Amino acid sequence: MNFLSRMKLIYQISLIGVAALSIFAIVAVVLFVADNQRQTAEVQAEQALEDRLIVDGIAREFLNARRREKDFLLRLDEKYVAAHAETVATVQSGLKALAADPALDRFDGEIAMIETSFDNYAAEFRTIANLQREIGLNEESGLLGGLRGSVHNVEEALAKYEADKLTIIMLMMRRHEKDFLARIDPRYVERIDARLAEFGPALAAADSIPADEKQKITDLMKSYVADFKALAAGILQREEELGKLSDYYAEAEPVLEQLSADISAIATAMKAEAEAISRRSLITTVVMFVVGALALLVLSILLSKAIVRAITGLTGKMTRLADNDFDVEINEVNRADEIGTMGRAVLVFRENGIERVKLEAAQREADERRRKRMETQEQYIREFDQAVVSVMAEVGVAVEQLHQVSNVLRRSADTAASQSMAVSSGTEEASSNVQLVATAATELAASINEISGQVSETSNMAQSATERARHTNENIQGLNDAALKIGEVIGLISDIAGQTNLLALNATIEAARAGDAGKGFAVVASEVKNLANQTAKATDEITSQINGIQQATGLAVEAIDEIVRMISDISERASAVAAAVEQQTVATSEISQNVEQAAAGTEEISAAMQGVSAAVAETNVAANDVHGSADNLGTQSGNLRGQIDGFLERMRSL
Repeated sequence: MNFLSRMKLIYQISLIGVAALSIFAIVAVVLFVADNQRQTAEVQAEQALEDRLIVDGIAREFLNARRREKDFLLRLDEKYVAAHAETVATVQSGLKALAADPALDRFDGEIAMIETSFDNYAAEFRTIANLQREIGLNEESGLLGGLRGSVHNVEEALAKYEADKLTIIMLMMRRHEKDFLARIDPRYVERIDARLAEFGPALAAADSIPADEKQKITDLMKSYVADFKALAAGILQREEELGKLSDYYAEAEPVLEQLSADISAIATAMKAEAEAISRRSLITTVVMFVVGALALLVLSILLSKAIVRAITGLTGKMTRLADNDFDVEINEVNRADEIGTMGRAVLVFRENGIERVKLEAAQREADERRRKRMETQEQYIREFDQAVVSVMAEVGVAVEQLHQVSNVLRRSADTAASQSMAVSSGTEEASSNVQLVATAATELAASINEISGQVSETSNMAQSATERARHTNENIQGLNDAALKIGEVIGLISDIAGQTNLLALNATIEAARAGDAGKGFAVVASEVKNLANQTAKATDEITSQINGIQQATGLAVEAIDEIVRMISDISERASAVAAAVEQQTVATSEISQNVEQAAAGTEEISAAMQGVSAAVAETNVAANDVHGSADNLGTQSGNLRGQIDGFLERMRSL
């Protein structure tokens, strides 16, 4: 891993990312290739399934063609020929699609054989259809129609004469004809010839038939036999061609089945191959991821160990330098990465440390010489300082005593002055306040008299309001009594309405018993009953309203009673206030007299304090003079002390 030391740390760490990207790229390529292979296999499988569906469709349409063939031969209808042609076109289109599919090139031989067999089958069916048209699609068309006409002519000619033997021979020939049509057997044609040979002598022996008629009947019989033989020849040819149709189908059917099986096998194989490719790609991806992860893990461990080992070694060397151990070999300076930069910085620290140790030794020697010289100077200065301090201490004591005396005088004078001034200002303020109190007492007496008058008037108004509230309460109580009486009347009306309702009900019953004679009375009874019901409803509603009025009047009575009680309380309290105001009036008069006496006393105190203030001023002047002398002496002593201290400091600094 030494080659990594020639790279920056960012490049070393980037190697892990590059390795990871490489692994991801390889995995992506493998997945892409595997996915393309899988998709190709799936497409081939789907194409094979589509081809198998086409083959199955061809086989199914081939069977439909055989069914159309049978339908035509059984029903002799041209629509089945058209349906057969459509089926043939569908099969040929499917065969062309199979032949054009490049995926089925290996089956070109089988497809070509099927095409040949089916083309032969289609051509053979067209031949059979043409033969059937010649034979006749019904009894009146084609050879069947001609045979029917010939039979009719012979039977019509024989019917003119009583020739039983000829008729029997003719019937036997018709029987052979039917047997042939039913069994399609050539031997019945030979039997027709045998009966024709019997018919000639029998006709010659018939005396009842004229000679010219015999020749005519002979010609008619020959025409019938010729038509039958032509019909028999056509039918036999048709049956022969039908055998070829079956042969062509038998040739194509197993090839179609095998082709369907082969294509199904291809689809299954392609599907299995797609699944195998998916499994292989998954296994390959997992293996590559595992291998890549292991490789990244190993690379990360090696790289981290190399970096940690280098940083740990450099940290240990820095610790030794911090402990003033400069016998350290710094090999990291040869690295080209950030650790090499740190090693070179540590090398500078080591060189600076060595230089610092040398400077500290020289500094210690100079400090030792300076210390010895300073100790000698300090001893001389200390001795001088002690002598000066003792002298200055005595001077300071004297100055302090002067300051104390002057301060005592000043404090005494200041105290007396401040107290006299406080007393003087207090007496003046007291006199002023006494005057203000006297004035206020006079005004208070006037206000109390006014309040007494207002309180008396309020008490009178409260008593009047109490009387009015009681009168209103009596009126509302009367309203409540009237509502009760109305309720009783409404109850009476309700009882009358109930009785009326019962009478109307009885009248209705009696009218019903009276029959037609009581119908008019029944109508009147019904109307009375309705009016009684309406009256009952109205009385119920009025009753509910009266109940509401009674409840409201009850609440009003309670509220007015509460108001009466409150007004009574107000009246009592107003009387109490009036009594208290009268007491305040008497007290205010006494206060006014006492205030006038206090004003006279404060004026005498103010005159006495003016003499005290003059004596205090003289004492304060004397104290200031003593204090000024003490300050001057202290200043001179301080200056001397300053000069001595400056001298000593300059000496200590040498």
